[in-house]
Amino acid sequence: LLPREEFCKLGLHTLPRKDITFQEAIKLHYLWRDYVRESLGLRPGDLLPSVSDKSYDPLNKVLMRTDLHGAKIEVIESKCETLKGMIGVVVLDTKNTFKLVGMDDRIRTVPKADSVFCIYLGSIEILFYGKSIMIRPAERSV
Repeated sequence: LLPREEFCKLGLHTLPRKDITFQEAIKLHYLWRDYVRESLGLRPGDLLPSVSDKSYDPLNKVLMRTDLHGAKIEVIESKCETLKGMIGVVVLDTKNTFKLVGMDDRIRTVPKADSVFCIYLGSIEILFYGKSIMIRPAERSV
């Protein structure tokens, strides 16, 4: 176990800016997609229940606890105009931000606060507010 100071000195708390490509990240997305389908009990071609269905609440609870590393998301709304419309794969999920690898192979940091995101799960699109998941991923998934 390394003390935090040594951990940071070794650069283990950061992602390499140029070494992760979108093509590599999309492979992670395919693994994530299978993981989410399995945890939600969905098969390819299935649709999510509507908000008024009885099965919506349990499904929503599972979805909000899902690990988002590997999720393909689009930034729908953001205070930062340059991030709107960006599509990428989550390579790091922290309490306040997502780090996304975009189609141009650049890693961008997207703040969760005041942002609206769309998760793509095959043909299913799931809209969510960033402030609803502003919690450490390890705590969210418990």
